[in-house]
Amino acid sequence: MSESQFFESSARTAVRDAVVAVEAQTSAELVVTVRRQSDSYLLVDFAIGAAAAFVVLLLLLFMPTDFEVRWMPLEVLGTFFIDALMSRMLWSPKRWLTPNKELEAIT
Repeated sequence: MSESQFFESSARTAVRDAVVAVEAQTSAELVVTVRRQSDSYLLVDFAIGAAAAFVVLLLLLFMPTDFEVRWMPLEVLGTFFIDALMSRMLWSPKRWLTPNKELEAIT
């Protein structure tokens, strides 16, 4: 159920009825929360940063232009961190890039 669907009255009623049914059968107190995402997906951020850094490394090594060799490690490392941080700010595509096995482990 998406966040927008949860705030429809029929969905709220269904969730409330489910909570009441569970609380009637146990001594547990259930609290329902709505979160934008269930995990930080840090591995996806690192994978995107690593992929971008690898592309930059390939460009630095195989482009016909001459580059300063002493700056290559900093350029590759900088690309990794910048792209990982940019991926960190964009949360919606992360779920699409996360394998189903990983999603099942989160939930």
